[in-house]
Amino acid sequence: MDLNDPLSSSGWVPLRLPVPGRSVDFITGEDPYLSAAQISNLFTVTAWSYERIWRHQSLAILTRGRLTVREELNRLKTFAGQVSPRVVVDLGCSTGLYGRTVGQHLSGTQVWFLDYSLPMLRQAARLNGPVPRFHYIRQYAEQPAFLPESVDLVICGGSLNEFADPDLVLRQVYRMLSPGGSVFFMGIQTAESPAGRAIQTALSWSGLSFLPKDQIIRHFTSNGLSVTRYDQSGPVFLLTAHR
Repeated sequence: MDLNDPLSSSGWVPLRLPVPGRSVDFITGEDPYLSAAQISNLFTVTAWSYERIWRHQSLAILTRGRLTVREELNRLKTFAGQVSPRVVVDLGCSTGLYGRTVGQHLSGTQVWFLDYSLPMLRQAARLNGPVPRFHYIRQYAEQPAFLPESVDLVICGGSLNEFADPDLVLRQVYRMLSPGGSVFFMGIQTAESPAGRAIQTALSWSGLSFLPKDQIIRHFTSNGLSVTRYDQSGPVFLLTAHR
């Protein structure tokens, strides 16, 4: 297998982002049904404000300051350093915070940023800068076009709550992971307080889902991924697993 090209060789057109790495587009037809939460990611203002405002503020509010973005990213860097991946996929990357963090921390790593939102990928490319090891793929997380066993680490910062079918996504994660490959996911589980649960129920109309811890772990284990760590700060969780 050519590690420089973990993608399927067909079904894509050039994305034409101004980057030195590859940029390809697998979404060449009409978009399938998107939830309100997913549609919001198609707006340029959402991409512009994601890291500047939303990412830091939301984590501080959800965890009441018990988990900062800096600490979250330090845990990601520590984990990535332990597994020493050659090929990384930032699944549902938004503006590329997770992939950029790993790519800057591990100088020899090839990072693929995958998202269905073109504004998010454009913003990721701007924030990442001209790094030849960084590549961009416009595609849905349910249909990642990576060859079987071609990826060493899959990272996902918050998008799990937006996936309509987590099992389908995690089956794809298992398929593209190399034997012994790893995952690092951040997400939001069911809130413990009545007020938190009420807010999550109100948000469910948008397509967001918030599951209890045992159900989240079951999604991973039932799709061949052995959960090795599950840390909680309020409703926010950080999960690592291996194939």
